[in-house]
Amino acid sequence: MPSRSWHSKSRHGCRQCKKRHIKCDLRQTGCENCSKKGLECDFQQQRNVSASRPDSAAWQLSTTHTSSHTGRSLHDLSLPCSGGKLICLVEDNPMAAWDPVLVMHIQKHAFLQHAFRALAILRSNENLLNTGANDYVDAYRLHLAALGDFRCYLANAGKLNWVPTVMFTMAVIIIEIRGLVTQQDRHSLVNMLTTLRSSATLVASVAARFMKQREEGERQRHAAVLQLPLVRLATQQRIAELDHAISALDINNDLDAHYQQSISALKDWLIRTQCRPRTWGHLIQWPASLGDEFIESVHLGQPLALLLYYYWASAIGDGLKSWFFTDWSNSVPVYIKAEVFSS
Repeated sequence: MPSRSWHSKSRHGCRQCKKRHIKCDLRQTGCENCSKKGLECDFQQQRNVSASRPDSAAWQLSTTHTSSHTGRSLHDLSLPCSGGKLICLVEDNPMAAWDPVLVMHIQKHAFLQHAFRALAILRSNENLLNTGANDYVDAYRLHLAALGDFRCYLANAGKLNWVPTVMFTMAVIIIEIRGLVTQQDRHSLVNMLTTLRSSATLVASVAARFMKQREEGERQRHAAVLQLPLVRLATQQRIAELDHAISALDINNDLDAHYQQSISALKDWLIRTQCRPRTWGHLIQWPASLGDEFIESVHLGQPLALLLYYYWASAIGDGLKSWFFTDWSNSVPVYIKAEVFSS
């Protein structure tokens, strides 16, 4: 996946930037390049024209936008699955029941149009062997456009509608997951944690009531499941394995407070998910509890921080089987484990 410093001329920007072959920042009120030159920016007009085209489905929003290297339209790329399947975490997840709601909000919001186009590109080539560099470039361009539109939405929306906001956070997380599966390094590890933590904060602020209802239902179900002897034994064994691995690091001094908190939160998460996470709430719960000190420890490659990350990533690979977790188990935990033993 392209690095954060990736740059190219604009494909979705205003006419002025396209003529000058420079990158447009896609700012809704007028791009910076036009402002500096004293030109009238027509980006908003271009976006309105694009958004007014007839749509046959939620993510099939522009049959004229084609991949630069294949000539295929995004309409074709999205045929194998519905909007719900693009963002569901497991095969039996009922997200497909949300399709009518997804259609309505994606047609309404430009940031969701861009985000779901990006997912359609990646979903069409979920096997890494079939995904070329240009696929990620096209998806990342759309991702950047979606981020720009979402910032404008946050600035101008007043009271946020929680449904499109939550949908967008899901799409952003999926892009980060595919990026980490494609390229493992400490920077990508940190990006994954910070994206999940920021998403959890945003979702909690706009959908607190919904999340509370979901958590209560999950808590009751988990309490019943943990009464099963085999489930309880498997969870206890995983936590004992974690304790043993921490002891094997032979850390001489007392653990810092942020490590103690992170270890405790990870154990609580393993118990809550029975070591097999299945929901979006499960995915973001542990990263949401992490502080800046722990994330900095991951960035510095400290063995204990990477060890905790490894146990979280391994459980994620065991529980979540969606298309965007393809090859996760064969790449992310393997990389982190190698980093732990090389430190």
